[in-house]
Amino acid sequence: MTTLTTIPYPMVDGSRASFVSLEAKFNGVIYFITSITYNRNREIEVLYANNRDPIGQTAGQNSYETEWEMYLAEFNAMQKALGAGYGDIYFPIDCTYSQDGLDLVHDQIVGARLLKTDAPNKKGPEGLIRTCSSKPMKILFGGIDDNPNPLGGAGA
Repeated sequence: MTTLTTIPYPMVDGSRASFVSLEAKFNGVIYFITSITYNRNREIEVLYANNRDPIGQTAGQNSYETEWEMYLAEFNAMQKALGAGYGDIYFPIDCTYSQDGLDLVHDQIVGARLLKTDAPNKKGPEGLIRTCSSKPMKILFGGIDDNPNPLGGAGA
């Protein structure tokens, strides 16, 4: 088991993690991004019988989503790196958060692929961006699986 750093309160000899603490790798390559959001959602069913209170709930099913924004040049570089058929290519996204005085956090987004790309171009001084979204196969927050019985294939 990993030993966690004690978080000092109040933290006067450092700062908490912020967006600049994030390193994002898409298929092993670091790209500058302007935002990234990812989530895990477990859909369950609450079971009822002939009583007002529930008698239990199902184990449920997980679903995962991620969305990120990057400037046009970074998107073009990522798209070219993935190559022809980029919408069908699965790739990992690794988000690493580091801040002096705090533990390193590594979130793993497994089996992402570009399912939707938006180009919200508009007048003004802002840089052009691409908004991308995916429904990955798995997200490991801090590298820890939420499923006590994760899937494993041949050789896993």
